[in-house]
Amino acid sequence: MHLTDLDDDCLLNVFSFLAPLPDLISLSKACRRFHSLTGDGRMRLLVLAPGRVDGPVSPQMIRAAASARNCRHAYDSLLSAVQGSRPGDKIVLEPGEHAVRDIRVSWPLHLVGGGGCAEDTLLDSPDSASGAFIFRASGKLANLTIRSTAASCITHMQGHLTVEGCSLSCKGTGLKHLFSPIVTRASRSRPAHWLPSTEAPGVLKVVETKIRGGRGSSACRAEGTGELRDVRIINLHHDTLFWFRVDSEVPGHIWHSMPWAAASYRRAQSREPDSTSMLKQEAGPAAAEPGQLQPSWADSPASPAVAVLEQRAKAWSLAQRFSSATELQEDHTPEPVHKRQRRH
Repeated sequence: MHLTDLDDDCLLNVFSFLAPLPDLISLSKACRRFHSLTGDGRMRLLVLAPGRVDGPVSPQMIRAAASARNCRHAYDSLLSAVQGSRPGDKIVLEPGEHAVRDIRVSWPLHLVGGGGCAEDTLLDSPDSASGAFIFRASGKLANLTIRSTAASCITHMQGHLTVEGCSLSCKGTGLKHLFSPIVTRASRSRPAHWLPSTEAPGVLKVVETKIRGGRGSSACRAEGTGELRDVRIINLHHDTLFWFRVDSEVPGHIWHSMPWAAASYRRAQSREPDSTSMLKQEAGPAAAEPGQLQPSWADSPASPAVAVLEQRAKAWSLAQRFSSATELQEDHTPEPVHKRQRRH
């Protein structure tokens, strides 16, 4: 029996065990039937806006809303939707302001805002101790505005997480190293086999996302084994768009085992201007408005800036060139010839 011989209900049951990224996306490109099934309403959940009706939401109203939006089920809160979801489900949030707190995602999910832009769907986390979202599995956040006051907006533990077209705002007033809109703790391996560890390998990808934080804070704090890669920034009038990637399988520090490369890197860094001054947020009267985040992750040892990465690449090439030239010179050094002394 071939896979295409199964009926739609069996195929939907099979698709529910696949991760949304990249399995379902790749599967939707196979044929028209798979494309329609991956976008079927039976794999979608709906979260109603809090101010949609006055008073409690009745079960009849929930069923009517799910039927009108062609969804499998409708919920009155995002927490109940996540708890009632299945791996691979897509949760659509109606435009409005939703209260979220310590939502732990333990299986692949796709959360998307139902508005025309990210500002139409606001997820507010005023008093959360761990942040708005804690991802322990693969997933995707799209077209959402997440605002946190007491902790980070997103904490990434493991899995492939994509944040696309969102707006993140972290307005914590405490120490700057405690408040970052995005925190990734994905690690390549645990410190020891006998120690418990909640982190695992993972990849964090941020695409065209507006990030704001308190004065002096950083856009992303990498506490795992990876560091920022493929960084791109576009400064708008009131916002800053970010593109970057953090892979736990690509370690951030490679200089501890090569002292000659570290020395070359320090010499190159002493000749170049200080790159962190270009990425620090200004604090004078001509600085940006309060709450706007400037690219200021250069002061974080686990998340170097683009200029620092360029200096490392230059130092690496110079050190390799110097090492190869030294070895070549040692190989071709002529041996001294002892001449006989003439006797007179």
